[in-house]
Amino acid sequence: MLDISLADNGEEVCRPSHRYGPHVRTNLLMHAVIDGCGVLHNDFGDFSVKKGQAFFIFPREITVYQADAQTPWHYVWTGWRGTDSLLILDELGITRQNPILDLSGQAESIYRCMRRIYQDSSL
Repeated sequence: MLDISLADNGEEVCRPSHRYGPHVRTNLLMHAVIDGCGVLHNDFGDFSVKKGQAFFIFPREITVYQADAQTPWHYVWTGWRGTDSLLILDELGITRQNPILDLSGQAESIYRCMRRIYQDSSL
């Protein structure tokens, strides 16, 4: 059994140019982009993120992310913690240097699943 637990979750339709950070998280965080685009910045660079992609923020990493001024993000997010939290990302090939995941035709089912976690959780 994996040591992993839900730490945070939600959904947001961002205002144009909405910016978050710089901030350091204590848990792992995934944002799945339902619509729009924007940029994630971490110590390894700036990463453009658009509809149909997800971006990941690692624990103890300084990040800033900003929605586009014309087509801001609408995303759902889920955060988790536990000693096995990073195993999932390792399986997906997600690293601090490569924090973007193409949801490759699975976007709608991933959004539904993340929304269900959000709606069913007591966080």
